[in-house]
Order: sequence, then C-alpha cells, then structure tokens
Amino acid sequence: MRFMLPLLLLSGFIWPASAIIERTVTDRPDDLSGYQVQVLYVLPADGVDESLDTNGTIETSVAAFQNWLAEFSGGQNLRLDTYQGQLDIVFVRLRQTNAQLATQGLYIRDAIEAELMTLGFNHPQKIYAVYYGGTAKDVCGGGAWPTEIIGRVGAIYLKGKYGDPNIPDCGSISLAADANSPGYFEFAILHELFHTLGAVQPCAANHTERGHTSDDADDLMYTGDEPWGYSALDTGNDDYFGHKNPACYDLQDSVFLTPTVENPVLPPGWSEETGKQIITRTASDTCATAETALTTIYFWNTRKRPVNIYWVDYDCQEQLYSELPAGVTYRQGAYLSQPWRVRDAATGELLLETIPQVWLPYTVAIDG
Repeated sequence: MRFMLPLLLLSGFIWPASAIIERTVTDRPDDLSGYQVQVLYVLPADGVDESLDTNGTIETSVAAFQNWLAEFSGGQNLRLDTYQGQLDIVFVRLRQTNAQLATQGLYIRDAIEAELMTLGFNHPQKIYAVYYGGTAKDVCGGGAWPTEIIGRVGAIYLKGKYGDPNIPDCGSISLAADANSPGYFEFAILHELFHTLGAVQPCAANHTERGHTSDDADDLMYTGDEPWGYSALDTGNDDYFGHKNPACYDLQDSVFLTPTVENPVLPPGWSEETGKQIITRTASDTCATAETALTTIYFWNTRKRPVNIYWVDYDCQEQLYSELPAGVTYRQGAYLSQPWRVRDAATGELLLETIPQVWLPYTVAIDG
C-alpha cells in the first residue's frame, strides 16, 4: 500500500512525495503511453539490499535531478515512468554475482543491460535509469552512446571502487539528501542518460572524446583535464541542448523529454525494433551472411562443466572462438543474423544456438 502526502513544489517541478513505497519486481501499468524513462534499483545476485527503492532514497535522488533539469532547461524534464502518480521504481536482482559482473570492468554497463534484457526489461519505448548497488572497477557510471553503441541503460554504480588511492571510491558518495540538493550521483546518472539518448554528437561545436564537450568544465557533459563542475546545461547552447542546428541532433527535441516538442525525434540510430533475440536448442541451417550491424552477446556458463563457443562461418562451418569454464561469463562481439553455437567441451553436445536479430546486447544463460 502507498500512503500519499501533499504535493511538493520544488524548483517548478511537481513531485508527489510518499511516506511508504511498496516494492515491485515488475513494471506496473504505466500512467502514460509512449517513450519514457523507467527507474530500476538493481543488485547482483549476492548484493546487499539497502531498500533504496522503498525508503525514499531513489525517489528523492530522481526528484533532485529532475528539479535541476527543469530549472536549467526552461521547464523540460525526462519523461518518467509512473504508476498511479508515483515514480514506478522496479527492484531487480540479477542472476550473476557481484564478482562476476565486476570482471567486466568498463563494460559492466553492457553486462547489466544484457541481463536486464533477458529478464524482460527491453520495452522498445523505454530506456532504463539504473541505480546499481554492486561494485565496479574504476568507474562510477556508464551510458551507451548511439554513435558507437545503441543501448537502453544509463547507470550509476553506487559501490564502485578505484585502484588509485587518490580517487575516492563511489561508495563514499551519498545520494541527494533532499529534492533541492542534487549531488555527484544525480548529475552522473543524468550525464549517462543523456549519453544514452544521443548527447553529444560529433557534429557539435565543442564535441570531444566520444560524446562529451570541451568548452566548460562546469558543463554536465564535460570531460577534460579540469575537475568536473556539473553545474551547467550546455554552456552557450551550442552543443547538445537548445542549439537548434538542424544538421546536428538536439536533445531538447527528444521523445523522452516533457513537455515534448511538436515534432519530437528518436535518439540517433533508433528504430521501433522490439529487442527480441532468437535462442534455440537445435542447430539451424543458417550460415553467416554479409556483415551488418554489430551487437554484443554475453555467454554465461551456469553449468558445472566447461563449454565451447563457436561462430558459424560463411560456409556453415563452426569456428571455435572461446573455451568457457564453468561459472564464467564471456563477452563476444557479434554481427546481426550470424549464428553462434554452444557445445559441451567434452562431448560436443549442442547446448544451444543463438542468432542476434537487433543491435541491443543480450545475455545467453548456458544451462543443461
């Protein structure tokens, strides 16, 4: 049950505050149809549950970055997934352990997204704002950048750890204490969501280093030698928000923002594809075809025996790509419509075949 308190008016953004938030592990019916951002509280299989989805912590964090965005964008916000007027935060416990996911290093975002897709978080009109309660190596957040990879997840890693003793671990940083005081993590997740939605494109005036800006250290999307100040939204309005350059993507026109402009646009490279994959238990007659778009498959060996991963080449012959021990996850770049097969390493028994159909990364759990 959800008990309602009066509406709070914060920096021009109305957000209903709640005293008690009921946990949900599924996406509840949406108040609105169409494109929107779903908030997830995600833990690895052995992660410690701190109830951030039910004690108001994530709700306050989201309100804080929404309030900041409304103030600096002239009233626009991310179009959030809500249920009965409240932020619909879904709790997700992944099947992989903290250690298994941490081995992915800077690719941990891809691995989290891939498993979320397997668990059904692959709505074609949603992206996912992930508050991940596990560790990560040398990073506190990650997003997809459509110029290189089209994805659905922008994430922050609440317990990320740095090998450099001069850099504080992510776990030493707190989420916002109130809805008017966004801090590092609030700007970090907004930064990663903006990447996932297409900012900053190479055509931008001050684009640098794969999706960032170079002109102002206080810009939300800045990267460079100066400390990140994260207090400005597209300084000069000439890179990614409100620039109105018809030759370059403008996040202000995104279908994921509200109020939505008259002719909203999808993120660069997006389509209406559903994100479903083909995974079968018997080998098909399909051979590799001409190279098309590239995606990522995560092969996760849940068995107690090693397996072999094979690519089916243009002559329909299996080519060994990896020998995968028990309990290990293997990351493999793969072209669309090209088959991959998994066989028992000792007996050669076919365990499954998978043929990626869309550009989104996904996880194949190898059992049996």
